[in-house]
Amino acid sequence: MAETKQPLIYKKILAIMADISAIGKERKNVAQNYSFRGVDDVYNELHSLFAKHRVFTAPTVINTHHEERKSKSGSTLIYRIYTIRYTFYAEDGSSVEAIIVGEGMDTGDKAGNKALSVAHKYVLLQMLMIPTDEPKDPEDESHQVSSKPAVKKKQKAEELPPDGGIADLADHPEPGEEHRNIPLTIKGKTVLHTKFEVLDRFKEAKGELGEKLYYKVLGEHGYEKSNQIPQKDIPKLYYAMAEAYKQVKVTK
Repeated sequence: MAETKQPLIYKKILAIMADISAIGKERKNVAQNYSFRGVDDVYNELHSLFAKHRVFTAPTVINTHHEERKSKSGSTLIYRIYTIRYTFYAEDGSSVEAIIVGEGMDTGDKAGNKALSVAHKYVLLQMLMIPTDEPKDPEDESHQVSSKPAVKKKQKAEELPPDGGIADLADHPEPGEEHRNIPLTIKGKTVLHTKFEVLDRFKEAKGELGEKLYYKVLGEHGYEKSNQIPQKDIPKLYYAMAEAYKQVKVTK
């Protein structure tokens, strides 16, 4: 009986682990008073080892979450959370996967970049169990956590309906012209949205329509992804999603 050949990726990962040195926490976050290992510290240690052992990683973003928050100075912070699947490949095509969450916050357009960098750094640290060369363990820390503050209720005109998915929009008229924010009509109410709330709405629409119909509607309007839609066209596209959903209901 022929011996089953072991995928090469497992041997390669073990070989990289054998060659890795500890990466100390040489960088300092002065504002929050903690030391850390930067992504470049990790890359500088691993790049030559990955090249030597002929291994590379490929990311796939499988889930995203976007928020807008206020800093202490009152400026707007863009907050992004990405769930990413990293696939480690060897030269024979064999692979192993790891899923990790990365978070990033920025006042400009770098929040997504930061989330990707953090995710890649930590998937490498955890997959390869890279030591820090220090004795401190996370369980040595103790935090006193206060209760979560109550969410302030918005004005009635701004409230989102409790079941605000695309199914609730299907029987209502097309939204009007573009306003200062982005108006979407849900359960008979026109609600102003931020761009990031709109992205979450399109994510809901994708789940309710199914990927095939969702991308068909986008394609008919000249787009491949919801984040490519200019603000002035968002109400029209969302209404088109609602019309598609209404047709699906009729055919069922």
